[in-house]
Amino acid sequence: MSAKPSARCGFASPYKAFDPVVIFRMAAPLIAQRCRDPRPRRVNGKDDLTVSKKEIVRTIAEEMRLDQAIVKEVVQRTLDSMLEVIATRGRLELRNFGVFEIKRRASRIARNPRTNQEVRVPAKHVLTFRAGKNIRRKMQHVELPRQ
Repeated sequence: MSAKPSARCGFASPYKAFDPVVIFRMAAPLIAQRCRDPRPRRVNGKDDLTVSKKEIVRTIAEEMRLDQAIVKEVVQRTLDSMLEVIATRGRLELRNFGVFEIKRRASRIARNPRTNQEVRVPAKHVLTFRAGKNIRRKMQHVELPRQ
């Protein structure tokens, strides 16, 4: 088997199932399932709905009946390849999910609320995410517990 980079993400893998986009699409419903779990963790006296990478790995490993170490490596490589694409190209589009993009924030003048003194905030780059149609549609029906 020859491993050549995927045109979508630049991640070389001889296995179609280990394509980062495929893994990401597979992980999304599992993450959503975790969010529907009626037993959120308690952190500092509040319900914590955060999904950790460890939980994603465990869920995918159980679902696909794979070793957690392999799934952890695949998930990490997926995240690394996503980061690499964003860092080199400035934009990563995952169809039916959303777009990660680096945008430049212009410098501005702000005010220190304590001293009421003007402060110059330098220009910077920020990572933005714009949800795709499917995500926006699903968010309309999500009911999160009060925190």
